Amino acid sequence: MRRKIFIIVSLLLSISCKEAGSQNTSSEQVTQNIETNSVSKIYKKVKIENGKLRLREFPNIDSKIVGNLENNEIVIVIEESNNFSEIGNKKGRWTKVKFGKLLGWAFDAYLIEPLKASENKFSETCYDIDKILNRKFGLVGKRIFLTSNSEKSETNKYRENYNNDVKLSYISYYGGEYFNLTFENQSLHDVYKIFSECDSRLTMDLYKSENDILKFEFSSCDEPCSGYWETFTFKKFENKVFVSFGGQT
Repeated sequence: MRRKIFIIVSLLLSISCKEAGSQNTSSEQVTQNIETNSVSKIYKKVKIENGKLRLREFPNIDSKIVGNLENNEIVIVIEESNNFSEIGNKKGRWTKVKFGKLLGWAFDAYLIEPLKASENKFSETCYDIDKILNRKFGLVGKRIFLTSNSEKSETNKYRENYNNDVKLSYISYYGGEYFNLTFENQSLHDVYKIFSECDSRLTMDLYKSENDILKFEFSSCDEPCSGYWETFTFKKFENKVFVSFGGQT
């Protein structure tokens, strides 16, 4: 009788140990997945010209809308569909993203990489463009300082003219600064080359192209934050090339 009881107890202990081992293994796997996901987060930036980007419950255009994303919002990528779709004249994949408490599927034709602003390898940057243009074309006259608008928190405002019909205007304010330039009778490629030679980030494989427009956007943070954002836009219209660049916090 005692032997039977001993055998039964031994069997129960063995089963209990196996179940405990199984539970521990499962728990470790879950933790590892969470840790892996937290380290390898992928961020995307919403880029939509008009309206808002819709988040849907499932990866199809007929699915229920669960939220909307504003232009320039930063989202975390959770999952990507393997299949490409075409909506209107846009081609892309459905991507599951998270924004705050919102979780849903967005069409990734409206999602771009938030490039870093701290990766320029050149010592002379585009913010020295006045010196660069002076060397290349020559300054005409003197810098013309303009009256700043205190209501808009403007701190500095001026314009300069150069040979070859090159014009520059500059404005700074609390939290940011912007340059606007006009080049007459020059190609988009030649103007772009001037800037790419003083900013190593402006590579052609990273730009966003729309007809005769080149667009670059950079963030100063490795992850989304309230840091410095920069934009560069090159636009060809008739015989002129317009360049606008700068940033804000």
